[in-house]
Amino acid sequence: MSVLPKHIKNLLLTSALVAMASLSTAANAAIKVKAENYSQQNGVQTEPTADADGGNNVGYIENGDWVEYAINVPAGGEYTFTVRVASDTNGGRIAVLANDAEKATVKVKGTGGWQNWVSLENSLSLDAGEQTLRFNFKGSSGYLFNINWFELSAK
Repeated sequence: MSVLPKHIKNLLLTSALVAMASLSTAANAAIKVKAENYSQQNGVQTEPTADADGGNNVGYIENGDWVEYAINVPAGGEYTFTVRVASDTNGGRIAVLANDAEKATVKVKGTGGWQNWVSLENSLSLDAGEQTLRFNFKGSSGYLFNINWFELSAK
């Protein structure tokens, strides 16, 4: 067995620690998804948004509509679910499902306009790996709210 000089040992140890920190950061990184980047949907449409980051939002959401997103969760555990919404009505609810199991319900209230954006938070538990995140929209008749993006941040 060869003996490595001290400066090489320190360099290898430092490299290993940096690699471990990078893995930890990756596992704790937030997943942010623009609402219009769904993999499947039923009943919704996209439109230009007046929100700060521009692009499109998902709108014309009515009771019974839904959207699905293919996501890859880096590590199983508790997440903060943040969703950016706007509503000129009394709003409605978003039932959040992961692989067909309901994980959270977010109540959306009126924000004073279809482009008056607010961020709402809820907690949910997710398994690691590839999965389908589905939002089932619930509420009274007529349009409920718009969604610009959502984010999952490890707790």
